[in-house]
Amino acid sequence: MMTSLTSHWPAQPAVMNERRFPLTLDPSPLGRGKHLHGALINQGIRLVARPAKMLPLPTCHAVASERRRKGEGRSEGEVSVVNPVAIKKSHWPAQHAVPYEHQFPLTLDPSPLGRGKHLHGALKNQGARLVARPAKMLPLPKGPKGRDEGEVSVVNPTASVVARMILFVFIAMALVSSSTFASEARIDRDTQSGRPARELIRDPHFRTGFCLIDPKPGKRVEYGRLAGVTNGVAPAWDLDQWSSRFPLTADPPQTPRPGVQCWTNTGKIITRGDSNAAEADLALAVNGIVEYGKRARKMGEPWVHLLVEQSFADPPTLEEVASARLRLKARLLRSEMHRTDDYSPGLHAAQFQMFLMIQNRNRASPGYGKLVWFGIPLYDDRSRFPKEHKQQDTGGTAMFIFTPGGEVFADRSAHDRQWISIDKDLRPLFLEALETAWQRGFLRESRTLSDYRITGMNLGWEVPGLFDVEMQVRDLSLQVELRRIEQ
Repeated sequence: MMTSLTSHWPAQPAVMNERRFPLTLDPSPLGRGKHLHGALINQGIRLVARPAKMLPLPTCHAVASERRRKGEGRSEGEVSVVNPVAIKKSHWPAQHAVPYEHQFPLTLDPSPLGRGKHLHGALKNQGARLVARPAKMLPLPKGPKGRDEGEVSVVNPTASVVARMILFVFIAMALVSSSTFASEARIDRDTQSGRPARELIRDPHFRTGFCLIDPKPGKRVEYGRLAGVTNGVAPAWDLDQWSSRFPLTADPPQTPRPGVQCWTNTGKIITRGDSNAAEADLALAVNGIVEYGKRARKMGEPWVHLLVEQSFADPPTLEEVASARLRLKARLLRSEMHRTDDYSPGLHAAQFQMFLMIQNRNRASPGYGKLVWFGIPLYDDRSRFPKEHKQQDTGGTAMFIFTPGGEVFADRSAHDRQWISIDKDLRPLFLEALETAWQRGFLRESRTLSDYRITGMNLGWEVPGLFDVEMQVRDLSLQVELRRIEQ
């Protein structure tokens, strides 16, 4: 099977002695329209590949079609997809490749070659890490009487084919335009900076279900779980129902149609939809008229929340973060106010927003644990675009809240009941939030960015008024580009 491999790299004569030495690869950088040169070499082996003309690189469909019509090729530095011909001919499945705007020479660091052994190797440099899975090597042939220590043998034809495969996988993998790291860091396909982008939000489509949290504020007490569609996977999300009189029970969901799950009681509705369903990804509904018993909330009384919340695993420090891009779509499905004689817009409202926690996580700092609540307002019944809010939290934490106005994040109002989209780098606003907090006397213990991390988030409703409301969200993502590659 291996001898039938077709390669664009014709191998020249090679010699091998009995002692095996690790090989290194020293190719020249990739360039558009150039040849690729390289040699696998060590003390005992020298495998040289003559230059081979690289096949034309396809571009994305729309651009490729337009350029074919105009007779143009691919622009310098433009990312292309993998050459499908090259991939089809390779027996080495490529794993986890990272595209970069600037190309760096790669080096190959395989384990020593041994008769009957496996070949392991990694192509890597400061800009990429390309991994090839093991491939079984056939035994080296001997002469009729065997071969003594140090005696030169003719080149093994099987080894020659494998050497071609090693060089061939380098070509294919170096051209890969999109992929992902294994589990702890996902790579942003849209990044243009040449830096890796970690996805901080786990389970952005809410497939793993929810941990039910007791409605009494002040302490996280889990009392049950709503099962997701992924069997045997613990929920990534908490479902917070602070100050609700009608907490959900841990019952199986209703399935009004395939791909849709729904949990409901008289006070709230949770709807989750698969990506191909109109209900994707999540809708949260609060029936305020039921929660408050048809009377308006009084000053000093708690108000109803319905939020999804999670902590981020091993978040980077703000010093390490080059950008933090938030993507989110939201659509208001329902907002009905039940007006009473004692209605006051300062007391009675309905707000849907997202909060990120920018927290001091340096255990050696006297300010360890203190934070800024960074708000992204999506809806407020009192104005088409939610107004900014920058002051101390009166809801129990006493931490500083920094919420810019809604027009900072979206150019369409949720009041229109159409999809609104957010796609914004939040890092400059994080720095502004910290500066504002410091100026107002918060977080005095540390002004060092390396002490602060984005540690978690919540998303959903705060309903202090007599409102029946529902909001749908989808395509949630928070990706941070790092100033250096995480290993």
